[in-house]
Amino acid sequence: MSRQPNSMFFRANLVQKMTEDLQMIGRSKRTQQAYLRAVRKLAEFCRKSPDQVFEQQVRRQLKLRARSARKGENHLATELIDGTARRSIQ
Repeated sequence: MSRQPNSMFFRANLVQKMTEDLQMIGRSKRTQQAYLRAVRKLAEFCRKSPDQVFEQQVRRQLKLRARSARKGENHLATELIDGTARRSIQ
């Protein structure tokens, strides 16, 4: 497995909680890794913990990423906005 997606802004306890939540809803290992990577990138972009990020900041990051992102990454980002990740960080 690739390295754990911890960062200065995406702490191990939040990574663990989100991983457990994704496992409970039946997401595959690769999907879990993709979601965690996307949330880590969002946290680094906003320079704050994901549980402190507001929807406006998510939308701003998505607009910037959409210009160069592949279709699959856009789907992941849309799901993050729709609440999959939000449920994990509440």
